[in-house]
Amino acid sequence: FPSHDTASIQAAINCAGTVSGSVCFPKGTYIISNSFNVPSNILIYGYGNQSVIRCASTTLPPTYNPTNIAAGFRVFLLYNVSNIRITNLRIDSSLVYQPQGSTPSTWRARDIYAWNVSNVSVDNCSFLSSGAATVFTNSSKYWIQNNDIACQSVNNTYNHDGVIDQWWGSHDFVISGNRINGQGSGSGPYIGRYAILLTATNSDGSAGTPMYNAVISNNTVENCRFGIWVMGRSGRCYSVSVSGNSIANISEGNGISVTNSDNVSVVGNTTRNTYMSGVSVFNEIGFASGCTGCVLSGNTISDAGNGNPSTYVSNEKAAISVKDTALNASVSVSGNTVIGNTHGYAVYMPNEGAELIGGAYQAELS
Repeated sequence: FPSHDTASIQAAINCAGTVSGSVCFPKGTYIISNSFNVPSNILIYGYGNQSVIRCASTTLPPTYNPTNIAAGFRVFLLYNVSNIRITNLRIDSSLVYQPQGSTPSTWRARDIYAWNVSNVSVDNCSFLSSGAATVFTNSSKYWIQNNDIACQSVNNTYNHDGVIDQWWGSHDFVISGNRINGQGSGSGPYIGRYAILLTATNSDGSAGTPMYNAVISNNTVENCRFGIWVMGRSGRCYSVSVSGNSIANISEGNGISVTNSDNVSVVGNTTRNTYMSGVSVFNEIGFASGCTGCVLSGNTISDAGNGNPSTYVSNEKAAISVKDTALNASVSVSGNTVIGNTHGYAVYMPNEGAELIGGAYQAELS
């Protein structure tokens, strides 16, 4: 199909969906002016960085939005579908941005937007994204693996909150082996906001739907504003494993955050050079009940809490912070290593429900 013909590409995708077929993007650059709607039972693939799908300009119109999903531009839309694999493509949305004065939700950039889907894999792709590489809402049994994601935008700011983003109701998913660089240009501000975000809040801010059975493992995150955040809020997250991730150069918050969630294990991760804590468990203001059954073990935290001391108090600059306000909070902290001298505390644990067992720590414990 022609490299500048969005309609022809969509026709090929539609045809492949009717026969459980596949669509191949041969080597080349494909300039698109609208989104692709992806049907069930399809494989979409290319030749890695030699198959480039590029959004045409900053002036792309908002795409058609089915009921109940957020507005904004996306390259691939997966809506109420299943059995899809997108692999070995390069997706470039770096020119898409939110114009000054526009409605935020209208212009947010989401490269792959999935709503109420199952059995979906996004793997071995590379993204040059001005917002989110992937957004999955109310979805199950999906895998986001071994992708390279760099964040870059023409207006030098993020155009979506999460780079790999999960919303209410999603469950039984794996995010593994991805590499996220929030400063794709190599200079200037960090465009990536939340590198990996799990939030059980509904997109309209109403009471959420639980998110559960998630594995976040062996991802590399650097040069983002926040690292990994398991954000239960009103819906709560539970049974989440965060392990083997490497996080560095976080400019606004924690390396790993867990809030309003249950049975979350944070094990064997490394964080370096974070504005606030390397790992933090806390109760977000405005949401009832804190965290229970959480384990922080075998993590290595270096150079945490290097933010402005006049902005954050010392417990927010702790390398490991467990400051849940719920009286029933139960968090086990064991066998972690803290290195460096930028943090206010090595471990800060003011609550009765928290337990500290072993570890190697530089600076005072509280």
